[in-house]
Amino acid sequence: MSATQRPARRQPHRPARRRPRRGAGDPTPPRSAAARRGRATRSQGSPADRVARGRRRRRVAIAVVALAGVGGVLWLLLGSSLFAARQVAVEGTVELSSQQVGTAAQVPIGTPLLLLDTATIESRVQQLRRVATVEVSRSMTGTVRITVSERTPVAVAPSGEGVALVDATATSFATVPEVPRGLPELRVSRVSPEVPAARAAVQVLTELPPGLRERVKVVSARSSADVVLRLGDDREVHWGGPSQSARKTAVLGPLLSRPGDVYDVSSPQLPTIS
Repeated sequence: MSATQRPARRQPHRPARRRPRRGAGDPTPPRSAAARRGRATRSQGSPADRVARGRRRRRVAIAVVALAGVGGVLWLLLGSSLFAARQVAVEGTVELSSQQVGTAAQVPIGTPLLLLDTATIESRVQQLRRVATVEVSRSMTGTVRITVSERTPVAVAPSGEGVALVDATATSFATVPEVPRGLPELRVSRVSPEVPAARAAVQVLTELPPGLRERVKVVSARSSADVVLRLGDDREVHWGGPSQSARKTAVLGPLLSRPGDVYDVSSPQLPTIS
């Protein structure tokens, strides 16, 4: 090394700067607007995702509103007194009174109309012997309407307290002290729809034309095939069973113009007079 050359100076060793760790108190460096927009875009998802989320929210809102509406309607119909039974109207009575029908019906006033058991009410009214049919209906005004059809007597049967009224089904439904005008007497072993002879006798009677039926004073039957009509002039008509009533009626008309005591049309092809 020459005298003129100087040795190179060594640079002092400087340790590398370390980035300070971010603690809880270190301030976060501000982000650029582009970075913020990118983060917002990533959090919100794609446009299709945003549309799908909007649809789901609308469906949820609609479902909530619908449930609230249904709940309100159910409360009005079942929990509110607005649509409850308030009064009873009875129609169709003839011999029965509205009070009798209403008492038998036992309509629970104040019960919501939708919870009203109309079948039970009809069953109660049907227990009245004079009632043939009954129908119970409800109106939103709170009226429970009971429409009845009373039995119509077609004959009478002896009874200990007078005479029993019998309808076209061979049902005894009422007792009166005297025989109503125009009703013949029914003579069978027992008056009941369950007795074939009783059913046959009233069927023959109701199928007669009015002019002939008015002449019948007594209708009797020992069996369903042995119906006998006794006319007001004491002549008898052996009718047989209820079948071929129209044919028997047509044959009997001319026969009654001939003298005789017993007219047998049980076989309308071979009628006899004796």
